[in-house]
Amino acid sequence: MNQPSYAVLELSILGSGMDQRVLEIGVVLLDSQGKIERRWAMSVAYMEDEAPADAPSLRPTFRDIAQHMTILLRGRILVANNIDMVCHILRDEYNRIGVQLPRERFGFSLREYGYEGLRDAIVDDVGDYLDAGGVYSSTVNEYAVVSGVLRAAETIANTLQELMPYVMADLGQVAPLQFEEHELRGLQHRGSIVSVQETVPPGDGGSPLTRGDFAELFPWFSGVNNDIEAVIGQWIAEFSMLPLYKISPVLNPSALPDGFDKNVHYVQRWLAHFPKPLYATMDDVLGGQGLGKSRAEAFIRTLVLYAIYVGFARHHPGEYPRLLPSVDLIAGWLDLHGTWPDYKAVVHSRNCFPEAFVEAMVQNPSPAGQIFDRAVSEVVRVVEQDPFRFTAIVSGRASKSKTVEAVGADLAITRDRARQLEVRIGERLRKHGEFCELLASAMITRFYPCARVETILRAMPMLGEAFDTRMECTMFEVLCWAYSRQGVPNSRRAATRWEVQNGWLVCDEFKPLLANLLKTLGDSFGIVKTATLLAQLERRSRAHFVDEFLAFTLEEFRYKERGPVLVSIEQSIAQMAGVELTLCGQPMTTNQLCDRMPGRTQTSVVSALSNSDKFYRCAIDTWALRGWSYEEWTNLANLLTRRILKRGGEAPMDWLIEQATAFGVTKSSVVTYLRGPEFIIGEHKMVRINTTEPVCQQTPELSKAMYYRDGAWMQLVTVTQEHLRGSGTVVQQAVVNLYGLAFNRPVKIPSRLGPQAIRWGRSNCVLGTVRRFLDELGCTLGDRVFFVFGETFDVVRAADQDLKLRGKRAVLNAMGLEEQPNESPFETVNKALGLPADAVRTHAIERLIARGEKELAEKLRWA
Repeated sequence: MNQPSYAVLELSILGSGMDQRVLEIGVVLLDSQGKIERRWAMSVAYMEDEAPADAPSLRPTFRDIAQHMTILLRGRILVANNIDMVCHILRDEYNRIGVQLPRERFGFSLREYGYEGLRDAIVDDVGDYLDAGGVYSSTVNEYAVVSGVLRAAETIANTLQELMPYVMADLGQVAPLQFEEHELRGLQHRGSIVSVQETVPPGDGGSPLTRGDFAELFPWFSGVNNDIEAVIGQWIAEFSMLPLYKISPVLNPSALPDGFDKNVHYVQRWLAHFPKPLYATMDDVLGGQGLGKSRAEAFIRTLVLYAIYVGFARHHPGEYPRLLPSVDLIAGWLDLHGTWPDYKAVVHSRNCFPEAFVEAMVQNPSPAGQIFDRAVSEVVRVVEQDPFRFTAIVSGRASKSKTVEAVGADLAITRDRARQLEVRIGERLRKHGEFCELLASAMITRFYPCARVETILRAMPMLGEAFDTRMECTMFEVLCWAYSRQGVPNSRRAATRWEVQNGWLVCDEFKPLLANLLKTLGDSFGIVKTATLLAQLERRSRAHFVDEFLAFTLEEFRYKERGPVLVSIEQSIAQMAGVELTLCGQPMTTNQLCDRMPGRTQTSVVSALSNSDKFYRCAIDTWALRGWSYEEWTNLANLLTRRILKRGGEAPMDWLIEQATAFGVTKSSVVTYLRGPEFIIGEHKMVRINTTEPVCQQTPELSKAMYYRDGAWMQLVTVTQEHLRGSGTVVQQAVVNLYGLAFNRPVKIPSRLGPQAIRWGRSNCVLGTVRRFLDELGCTLGDRVFFVFGETFDVVRAADQDLKLRGKRAVLNAMGLEEQPNESPFETVNKALGLPADAVRTHAIERLIARGEKELAEKLRWA
């Protein structure tokens, strides 16, 4: 269940006499936790019970504010220092306009809790600011009264916040104030002063309104006919000390009316001192003493004409007068597009312009304001047809702060009904919103096809300002809500539609256009030249905000700038490598590519580029784009073969080494290949291609780490990470002769764990993975094993290395062997080296040296 919220009220009756008494109202709204949500204050004429409902007054009556007051209080628990007095006044005021409030108390009183000093604090805040005659002594006094009663309400609110933990139980017993739906609807049609509908006699120079309309607009006017000049004269003569919003009930105190330009110096000063402009008086704005008659009349005339315009629009929907001449309309359109002359530049350089032009600029420095003000009036006129519901719908839906369901819940209507009302409001605004459409069209044509919202609001700040205190939305939001899906007319006699997303305004046709351009202008790796793209955009979309388009492209299509080009963020490894090579303009190694592609491994890069026909190797581990002029690298043997054939079938060894090292091959690798089975090194180190069947010259007796034991030759191996990972293993080339392997032809030899692959390659003999053997033995990193090359292949454990042993045992341990029964250590060593068991020690030492095992030979010498 929702927690109730609160409305803290302070009411104060000031003055004397039936037509001079004033009801000051201060309201502070609190949420369910006691936090302040909103403050509101108003001064209205207070009528006694015997006073007629239509008694004349220079200030608004309670009936004029009843609807807004009801919206504030509805569904909240009322709290006051003296709730009985508040209930009495509210009950009488609502009863006078036909709304029945409960007879019993319908609020919560803080006075009953004996909070000392509260009443004194309230009295000190309010005071008495009326003079003996009952008329305000100054504008400052009126502001002081209203702000005083608001401060009093805030004092009560602060007290409630302090007492909240102690009075929560009692507050829970108080029912929120509710109103019947028919009473709420009735409030929308009350408050009008009904008079005899006398039309204006022809030729009196008045307004297009009837006498009844005129009396409603200017209730203080004592004239018989609706003479505009008489209205202006009476206000200047009698009421110049009152706030300007009291000229007419239709004026919004918080908004600057149409006709005033914010660039004029006195208007700027006015707005700086009065954020709610019409709370000021005429003297506040124009300087009081020394005010010229003509200037004062022009100032008040602007306000009166605006009130008449709003009044006519309200009572005659669809027929309101178009107050802008054609020239002003055109000037406003130019100003909205940013092509109107700069006011300050003209004034500061007035000697460069005709005096008449300068004076005209002074009179109308920013014509766009007139169009904006009329657009605001159109929105207000539509909303005021059903203020309670239409205000909530436009505020919630235009600002996108509420869903249709949420708006319906706030208004106690169904979702479908809320949607119907939203559609109806939009249709009415589009039907009667001539200036709204003009404003929307100017915005779209100026910023077509896309722009940041902040850029639009910086260029047209009026669109981003709150234009009506009742609605929590801006004109930009209203225009997008009302026109974005239906669109505004364009030069193709069609409708330009748009959407606002992620801080961008984007016309519907722009994204498909941009996507097509990125596709057609991009190369095989998706690289798009920025200059070419922007040139196409300017040509196809009448674009001028190229920086905006570029930023939108980066965000919407996930591209990034790389110097003079755009590249997609979402690419495959091959595409990313292609981008890097294209931008670099020369070959790159795998490491260099990985450095520019974070998160990619060398293995994945090599695999991707090897499987693509867009790349080739131009050196060891170095990549180029297909079509570049670099020589392709395949392998060292192929390179050496090509170079030898290029020299006629024979080439110097040193020259071949020089040619190969240019591709990143080490000298030792080149020598190893040249001494391999595919080449023959002749006299004077001249190398030629071996055209006969290759023969392996190495034997196990002269191969390092190979030992004979148990009737088979074995190779001593220390287990590495590559073995455990399952990689292939290089073994001595003598194994080729043990199995009679043919050159470069892989074969499989039998083993107890299945066939074992082995191949004699160009530079070595490679054994397939032995991981399954190591796993079976439980071997770990650093263990020593023997690869057994007998009739079947096998892997067995060797003796663990023991560096503490000395003498003959140290020699056996270094060879991975153990002492054999009935056999001396020297006999075991001789047999392992392929020598007779009784061979002299010097023969074994000579063989170890011939095998390249000098360190082991020295151990044997001194054993």
